[in-house]
Amino acid sequence: MAPENIPLTPLIDHYEEEGVASDQKKKSEKRKIVITEVDIEKEAMDAAEAKMTADKSELKGFRGFCKKIWKHNLAFEYYRQKELIKARKAIQDSGNLYVADKGNKTDHDDAMKAVVDRFTSEYEEEMIHTEAGEKKKVLSDDAPEEQDLKLKIQAMIGRYAKGEIDDEQFSKEKELLFQDDVKKIKGEGGKNVVEKGKMYASNLLEIAKEIKQSIDHGEGLNRLDEDLKNIEITLGKANVGVRTENNFSSVDKVIDKMQKSKLGMVFANETAIALGVAGLYSVLVKGSVSTAQKLSKLLGPLGLGISAGVGGAVAGVREGKRVQEERTQHSRDMAKGKSFEKNAERRTEMEKYRHKTKGAGELAENLEKSLGLLDEKDGKSIKAVLAHLNEIEARISLSDQKSIDLIQYSDAKKIEQERMQLDLVRAKAKVELRKINGGDIKNVKGENVPLKEYLEGIKDARINDFLEEKTIDLITLDREIP
Repeated sequence: MAPENIPLTPLIDHYEEEGVASDQKKKSEKRKIVITEVDIEKEAMDAAEAKMTADKSELKGFRGFCKKIWKHNLAFEYYRQKELIKARKAIQDSGNLYVADKGNKTDHDDAMKAVVDRFTSEYEEEMIHTEAGEKKKVLSDDAPEEQDLKLKIQAMIGRYAKGEIDDEQFSKEKELLFQDDVKKIKGEGGKNVVEKGKMYASNLLEIAKEIKQSIDHGEGLNRLDEDLKNIEITLGKANVGVRTENNFSSVDKVIDKMQKSKLGMVFANETAIALGVAGLYSVLVKGSVSTAQKLSKLLGPLGLGISAGVGGAVAGVREGKRVQEERTQHSRDMAKGKSFEKNAERRTEMEKYRHKTKGAGELAENLEKSLGLLDEKDGKSIKAVLAHLNEIEARISLSDQKSIDLIQYSDAKKIEQERMQLDLVRAKAKVELRKINGGDIKNVKGENVPLKEYLEGIKDARINDFLEEKTIDLITLDREIP
């Protein structure tokens, strides 16, 4: 008999609680607080690239020609860094990751809630994308820094619950906590769980409100100590947005290293460091080509060959780099659900080389439909679920591993919600498949193997199929990602 076709949104509640929990069970459950770092750099870079591209397309006439030579060639990195600084500031000042995509605060809050939901789920295998660099650490009482952070959070919630501080003061103290104590926590290998800490997805205030309401509704202050002790705090790092890596230039890498160095800590001015490095690059690197060409002219006829060689080599390298950057940005744009006009020749050409993607909604719907027809006595229905599940698992795994996009989303502002839905439906599929034949699946040899082992085998086979497709650029996949 087919299982009930449950909507995607309440899947966690359904499968983790198996119905409505009793009041006693609710009281004994841990309240899960999540503080997850969200990197703003990718969205800031997209905004900066879009601004530079739009500016260049508007340049006309002789003045525009001169500006192209200066702003979009010789001093390109300097102006690009200026736009990047502006984009970061706009995101941080607004508290909205999608400000450049004309998203509002509700769009941002909905996306952050989806991130928090992933990090609080029991289905960690599906929800936490470790292959994409995501981290999750539950605080313990073993390390002094972790115990200290837990005590500070408990004290802050206690004061809020008793009405000693309001929402505004709580939010101010929360931000101070994020910028100081949270950054001290170490994860695997002694590395900080949180790296830059410019934006977070967190439900800290929401949990504080829940505890305050339980007291206000008659449970009394004598419940407060028990509630505070029954808190589980998770720190994490989420990889939000599409998977294709931005175009990190040499300047970006130098700036990043300088800001992490002792020199960067002394100056502690990101803007000055970024513009200083970009300006120096424009003079030394861009200027060196011009200098080499001028020097070759002084050498007479022999220099003509040198000048041609220098100019040709540099032009070739720049053209190759520019094409690769355009293809990367095009892949990111399309994975975000953007479109382009049919007469856009450059985009049409780049589309030929883009990885073949499938929509997140289509993938989720296909698996959900097959689950609705699942019957343990019908081998075909089981194979259909396995096939649709494997398609999702393989696309997610390869995208996460290689920083490419094999899944396309409907809108930049809906990526986190749609990713959450995909993770939920594949978790649901595994729950249902484990109910069949004791959780074993027959492989091609007719042997019963555990579901996890079976899924790993067919996932690897599907990934090999992707790698053999001509649209998967193996050179791009093997490029160094900072």
